[in-house]
Amino acid sequence: MDKFIIIFKKISSKFDFLAAMIILGISILVVANILLRRLLGSPIHGVYEYVCYLTVFAISLALANCALQDGHINITFLLEKFSAKIQKVILIVFGVFVLGTFSLIIWNLADYAREMYLLGYVSSVVRIPLEYIMAIIVAGFLILTISIFIKLVEDVKKTS
Repeated sequence: MDKFIIIFKKISSKFDFLAAMIILGISILVVANILLRRLLGSPIHGVYEYVCYLTVFAISLALANCALQDGHINITFLLEKFSAKIQKVILIVFGVFVLGTFSLIIWNLADYAREMYLLGYVSSVVRIPLEYIMAIIVAGFLILTISIFIKLVEDVKKTS
């Protein structure tokens, strides 16, 4: 299990790097669009859609690494009032709840992507098939769910 966690953390950091490169690409795309619009009077067709979809990709790919590094906001003022043992039990119970919730989210998103594929949905301007976008979002949430599972396993190990 420890080897899996190490490999997964490396994969998650690679996805985080990919998300950073996507943000860099978004910046270049926006600047290029502004320059082309101003200098040549011809903007890049569909840049708004590209920026929206690439931002969604970047966020979904970076969430897992953020979760592994405890980068999300934790509101613990109520939790701190309990003993350490009770705190660990509460963390595990909430971890199982969050794991189940995100599993359901993945299931529904994957089903929605399948429906998009069957119905042939495409984006309005650049005509990108939307099932590919949903597939990347599902992959990002799957990686996030695995990172939640890893954090849950680590919390259980701490209690032992």
